Amino acid sequence: MRCISSDIQINCLNEKKHFALSPTGETCNNDNYKICFTEEEQDDCRTGTLKLNISRKNTWDMTGLALDTPIQIALELDKIPEKMTCMYMFNEWWTRPAFVTKINEVPEKTQIIFCKYKEYYSCFLPMVGKIFKTTACSGELPNRMYLKMEAGIGGLREIDEPVYLTADGHTLEEAIRKVFQYINKVFGVQLREKRTFPEFLQYLGWCSWDAFYKEINEEKIRAKADELIEKKVPVRWMLFDDGWMKGRDDMLCAYEADNEKFPIGFNSLITDIKQRSNISWFGVWHAFGGYWAGVDPESKLAKQEKDHLYATVNGRLVPSPVSGSGFYRDWYQMLKKQQIDFVKVDGQSAVPIYFQQDQSTASAARGMNYELEKGAEMMNGNVINCMGMAMENIFARPSTGISRNSDDFIPNREDGFTEHLLQNAYNALYHNEIYHCDWDMFWTMHLDAEKHSLLRAVSGGPVYFSDKIGETEPDVLKKLCYQNGKLLLMQRSAKPTEDTVFTDPLQTGILKLQNVGVQADDKSVGVILAFNLTEKEQETVISVKDIPELSDKKAYWLYNYFSKSAELLCGGQEKTLSLNSGEYAYYILFPYDEPFTCLGLIEKYTGFLAVEMQKQKEHRVSFKIAETGSVAWMTEKKIKNVMLNGKDQTDKVQKKGFVYELILEDSSESMVLELESLPSE
Repeated sequence: MRCISSDIQINCLNEKKHFALSPTGETCNNDNYKICFTEEEQDDCRTGTLKLNISRKNTWDMTGLALDTPIQIALELDKIPEKMTCMYMFNEWWTRPAFVTKINEVPEKTQIIFCKYKEYYSCFLPMVGKIFKTTACSGELPNRMYLKMEAGIGGLREIDEPVYLTADGHTLEEAIRKVFQYINKVFGVQLREKRTFPEFLQYLGWCSWDAFYKEINEEKIRAKADELIEKKVPVRWMLFDDGWMKGRDDMLCAYEADNEKFPIGFNSLITDIKQRSNISWFGVWHAFGGYWAGVDPESKLAKQEKDHLYATVNGRLVPSPVSGSGFYRDWYQMLKKQQIDFVKVDGQSAVPIYFQQDQSTASAARGMNYELEKGAEMMNGNVINCMGMAMENIFARPSTGISRNSDDFIPNREDGFTEHLLQNAYNALYHNEIYHCDWDMFWTMHLDAEKHSLLRAVSGGPVYFSDKIGETEPDVLKKLCYQNGKLLLMQRSAKPTEDTVFTDPLQTGILKLQNVGVQADDKSVGVILAFNLTEKEQETVISVKDIPELSDKKAYWLYNYFSKSAELLCGGQEKTLSLNSGEYAYYILFPYDEPFTCLGLIEKYTGFLAVEMQKQKEHRVSFKIAETGSVAWMTEKKIKNVMLNGKDQTDKVQKKGFVYELILEDSSESMVLELESLPSE
């Protein structure tokens, strides 16, 4: 994707100017306007840059860029994509996909565009600069890509900003990766691989939000903890969501918990729960500005923290983008003394609301995120970022590793699961490049509980639920973690397969999610989760090619999780899959091993990750598995004997096609499975 020419409209407070510019970097002088547009190639990417200077006509000249849409750009491209998937902001907080075939029909506030051409793919990223943020939008002409540049403040006279970044690739993944590697190299934005996945999030958690909403209190938390203990649910962390703090008119009044809801704070409550359970970590929720509308200016807290707060022109009092770390540090220090280990920070994309006509959105977001993370050093950087998918936030966080990947799980929404799936799947295409993606909580007693739990299993992110008191179903959670609550985590976030990226899964076809996990000896195992979200029967194919980390030159076992059956795919062979409306399927792709391929703990969705070690000697193979439970393996050979922890279990093995299963009672103890095949005739 290359720019041939551009039409740039400059909207000032009292006039509009149009400039037709080539992307060569040639400077145009017109009256008091000096403008230059350049597209340059570096590291296999192309970057568009705009420079603008508006000089004064006279001493009293107040000409400057307007607040609303100060700059509009129409790009003429060398080739028009056949199909586009646009990730656009449908509100201030989140993005979702739109499937587009006409380039001038891109939705407003589009943050990134995936493009399909006949022979290659492109990733087009409108950029966030020092002051301006660019988004894509719709326009009049059918052969133009339309962009808007906004700062959140008016009256500016000078610009030197990146406008967009684009790269091509043989695959879409290659094009996306090029773009984000460039972002990392040139702008210093850390990629996911360099960001920490906090220890506590590697275990099963519970959150209060959908259980209690704002009606949280000590009594309810104790009751929920009692239930989890009684049902032996291996929850290892609890999050006290919105409703725990002192507030007035959506403003924060104090650091301490509401003393009517938590009469003696958190300390004794947490100590008691820890003594009676294996729950080890506790966290609290708060908004980016303290509370939704910031800090109460009439509170003692405002006076106490005056050096760390900023009064915006629209009347908000929020942590300062320059010195706000002191506010967060003092808060987190107090919370830490109350045994709080982490925070969930909500409403992060409220920065434009806080700072409109005060500070530029881009610079304020960088400042607030930096100050938050500096203060969060008191919590060892244990932050769950939330409601922050505006690109100025995604690019602004220096080091925190976890970021929410979708709008909330909404239990009673009619199309709740479908929309939740859609957002998480497609957002992960780009969000996963920088963050470990959080697919939000769910209910274990829900019409879609199995589907939600499957999503969490393959998501590669945190897993937590939010059931009301008395409504936790342990069997749903059992499939997601070990008995100590540790998750069987995939390597990255689940994403749509490339053949489904550019097709609206609500209208046609099957949405396939793919991910990869690592067994013993660095063996990559792939998963495919398929959903028919349409009202008609749909057909697709499943192939090793669906998962980039797998080699289509090798043979793989294709294991159907629900039917417990297996078949062999050789040399890129495909399997045709047909699903009726509303149906879903789950497949696991194992590299073919002679003579045995171990499935691991088959009751768990990603139980293959429990295989920790494999040793082979002639016709005998031994597997070490993290804990005891029903185990299975695949082979084309005839079994001579099966040993488990040194005891012969051959007569207890059940066979179905190529799949052999040994049903065992669950135990936290590890097990060694030894299999011996008969020599080939």
